[in-house]
Amino acid sequence: MKTQSCMNRLLWITLLVIGLSGCSEESSSSEFANPYAKFKDETVNVSYSSGKLTAALVWLNTQWEIVIEKDQGWITDISLTHGGGSGIGEEATEIVFTYKENLTEKRRKQEFFVINLSTQEKMSFAIIQGIDNATVIQLNPSEQYQTVEGIGGGVANYEGWYCQHPNKKDLFDLVFKDLEVSMIRIGNWYEKVVSKENPDILKQQKEIMDAAVQRLGRDNFSVMMSNWLVAPELIDRPKEKGATLKRNNEGKYLYKEFGEWCRMTLKAYQEAGMAPDYLSMMNEPDGDNSAGSKVCLGYGTDDSKKANYGKALEATYEAFKEVSDRPKLIGPEVLGIGYGTFSNYYRDLNPDLLDAAAFHCYHGGKTSDYKDNDRYSSAYAFKTEFQNLARQVGNKSIMMTENCSYHPAVPEDAVNIAHFVSNTFRYANATVYLHWALLWGYADADELKKGGDGCIAVEWPWSSSRWTTEKGYMLRSEFYGLKHFTKHIKPGWRRIGVDYELKEVETVAFQAPDEHQITVVLINYSEQEEKTVRLKNISSKEVSSIRKVIQTDTQKESWYQELKNTDPFVELALPKMSVTTVYFKFKTN
Repeated sequence: MKTQSCMNRLLWITLLVIGLSGCSEESSSSEFANPYAKFKDETVNVSYSSGKLTAALVWLNTQWEIVIEKDQGWITDISLTHGGGSGIGEEATEIVFTYKENLTEKRRKQEFFVINLSTQEKMSFAIIQGIDNATVIQLNPSEQYQTVEGIGGGVANYEGWYCQHPNKKDLFDLVFKDLEVSMIRIGNWYEKVVSKENPDILKQQKEIMDAAVQRLGRDNFSVMMSNWLVAPELIDRPKEKGATLKRNNEGKYLYKEFGEWCRMTLKAYQEAGMAPDYLSMMNEPDGDNSAGSKVCLGYGTDDSKKANYGKALEATYEAFKEVSDRPKLIGPEVLGIGYGTFSNYYRDLNPDLLDAAAFHCYHGGKTSDYKDNDRYSSAYAFKTEFQNLARQVGNKSIMMTENCSYHPAVPEDAVNIAHFVSNTFRYANATVYLHWALLWGYADADELKKGGDGCIAVEWPWSSSRWTTEKGYMLRSEFYGLKHFTKHIKPGWRRIGVDYELKEVETVAFQAPDEHQITVVLINYSEQEEKTVRLKNISSKEVSSIRKVIQTDTQKESWYQELKNTDPFVELALPKMSVTTVYFKFKTN
C-alpha cells in the first residue's frame, strides 16, 4: 500500500511539473522569441511621377532604425526612422516615403537598411522608380463628333425559351440591370401569329419588353424592330430559296401592298404595347432567303429575279404617312459592307426617306488582313471601308445593327466585340451598335460547344437534365466586352477626340451631355505585347477624384474587374488582348 501511495504521489508531482512547464512556455514564448525588424516587402516599384509610398515595417521585441544607403537625393522625406519596443506579438508600423519625379531616361533604385538594434542585424529594403515610358493618349472634349443613340443587341429569337426558363429573372437581370443596354432589337414575327406557328410570340416579346421597362425605365432604352417574315400572299414563290416580291396581273411588283403590310404589322405591335422607335423595312434584303419566308430585294432597275429595295422603301414611306406615331425608318440593313453591297444599295435608294443608314458586318474589310482568315478577329481590317461608308452617308445617323462571331466562343471574343464596337463608332461614325444576340438558345451540350451567337448562352428550359451548367445558362466572354460600352456610355453622349500613336491599340472616348463625365475605352488587341499608357486631359477643366478603371484581361480570364489604386493619368497598363474602361468626372464649381 505504501509503495502504491508513493508511486501515485510521484506521478502527481511529475504531471504538476509538466503542466507548470507548459504554462510557462505559453506565457513567455514571445518573451524569448528572436527579435526582428524588416519591411513586409523587400522591393517596391513606384511610377515615374512624384508621390508618396506607404510601406509596412514589421517587428518584434526590438528597437529599430532605418538608414539610407548611398543617398541619391530623390527620396525627400521619410515619415519615421526610429521605432520599436517590446510586446507580446508582432507589430507593424507604416512608413511613408516621399519621392521626386524621375526626369531621367533610366529606372533608378534607392536602397535602405532596417537595423535591429537588439542584434545589429541589417535587413535590406529598396524602392525602384520607373521612367515615363507610357504612351500619352490625349483627350480633347472640345473636338466633338456624333451623338450616341444606343448600344445593345438583339432578343429576336428563342423568345419562348427565355420566358419559360426557370431562371428567367436572372436572364433579364443580366441583360437589363447588369449590361444595362440602351437599345434592344426585336423581330417582326406577326406572321407567326397568323400562321399559328407560334400564336403566343407577341405575348412573349411583350414579357421581355416589360422586363426591360421594369429594370431600366421606358425612357432609358429604345426599341429597334426588323421585318423578317412577310405574308405568303406577297411572296412570288413562298418557301422557295431566293423568293422575292410577287407581281400583279400586269407584271408589276406589289410594292404598294407590301407597304400596307408593313403599316398593318406595325400597328399590331403598337397596339400590343411594343411600339418600336426604329423600323427596318426588311432584314438583310440581299440574303439568299433560303426558307422563302421573306422577300429578297435588289438594287438597280427591276429585273426578273428581284424587286427593287428603293421602290419598296418608297411604298413603305408613303404607307407610313398615315401613321401618327411612326418609328424612324432605317435601312438598307444589308448583310455586310464588302463587295460594294452597302454602297450599291444606298446609292440606288432615296436617302431622304431614311432616318438612319443601317448595315450588318458579316462581310467586308480587307480580307488579306484577316487574322487566321477570321473576320470577327479582324476589326482593324474594316477601318477603310468604315470610313468610306461614313463619307457616303454624310451627316445622317449610321447604325450597325447585327454582328457576331459564328465561331465557337473563346475568351478573346471579349476583345473582338469591343474592337468592333470601338471601330464602328470611331471610323464608321456610327450612332448605334447592336450585337446579333444578347441571348441565344442551345438545345444540348454539343450545340453549346459549337455555337458562338449569344452573349448569354441559354440552355433547354424545359428539362434541367440537359443542362451543362448549374442554372441553365452561361455568360460568354462577349458579355463582358459589350459591358465595357453599355454600362458607362448612354444615349445623348457624344464621341470626343482622342490623339495617340500606338500600334494594335484602339481608343474611343465619349462625353456626357452635362460635359462633366467622360468614358474612355481602350482595346489592346495585340497577342504579343502589353502596352503602357497614360491619359492626358487637354481641356481647361480639372479632373476630380471620382474615377473608375475597369479591365477585362482575357489571358487571365479576369472579367470586368475594377482596378483599385490605379491612376490612368499617371500610368495604365493594358495587358495583351484586353479591354479597359476609364470613367471619370470633372470638378464643378
